[in-house]
Amino acid sequence: MTIFELNKHPHFFGQCLLIKNFLRLFPKAVRSSYIWFKGTKHVLILVLLIYVFSFSCITPVLSKVDFSSETIFSIPEYGNQLSFQIGGSYESVILENKTWNFVGLALDNYVLNLTEKRGWGGVLYGRDVLDYSPNDGNFSVLLENCNITITHYDIVTQFAPYSGWLNYSVSGTGSQTFNLHYFQPIGGWTGPNLWTVYVDGVSKPQNENWGISGTERIITISGATNNVSIFYDSTSIERDGPLEPDSSSLQLIIFVSSIIILIIIGLLLLNRKMKK
Repeated sequence: MTIFELNKHPHFFGQCLLIKNFLRLFPKAVRSSYIWFKGTKHVLILVLLIYVFSFSCITPVLSKVDFSSETIFSIPEYGNQLSFQIGGSYESVILENKTWNFVGLALDNYVLNLTEKRGWGGVLYGRDVLDYSPNDGNFSVLLENCNITITHYDIVTQFAPYSGWLNYSVSGTGSQTFNLHYFQPIGGWTGPNLWTVYVDGVSKPQNENWGISGTERIITISGATNNVSIFYDSTSIERDGPLEPDSSSLQLIIFVSSIIILIIIGLLLLNRKMKK
């Protein structure tokens, strides 16, 4: 989320007020806190607390809606049903032209080991993984004359491997169309460009039971009566490391780092002045 998008967020003005009050009270807080925190170790603890507070103020809090394996996303006029074998949550969902469009979709079994990928950061689960995915959890499904249950779905992140599986069971003789929303250019990557599809356990060549259409690389499956497995991969990015952070992430890092540096300099100057 860029700084230009923050003003559209429902919590933006409340967060601005928090930041304003924080900046107004910060000088007094430093002076009063210095009485209690003396010595280098205590000053560093104070800086750490201020950093955590200031970062939480500029981080938007998004609402979510939980769902379970019992939740049914139905299209009554067409008799189609969509469900997930694994529960999760989403920020919003809308039914339009027989298509379920999810925003911020995250399944409970999402796992991303940042320590393994880059050496630090720990292990992330569920919604926390979305911060590292190019599609931000966007997911669209169009069903015609069928019901499906998604049994497995891998979200692609900015770290290798840049591939995943979408598996689902199907009843009925209609078609299923998916938009995984990886088409946005990010770090030179425009999303999966290599697809392998298994229809009822049999590998099918493109244009036989399935096809890709449009710049968004929308995939449509037909003729399945039992199950479908879709493997998607990208060969358009380097394999020796993660994508570079986007510009908004770099701006946030620079902003927070600058605040921390200014706080440390201010505390050192105050310390020198009080010693005199």
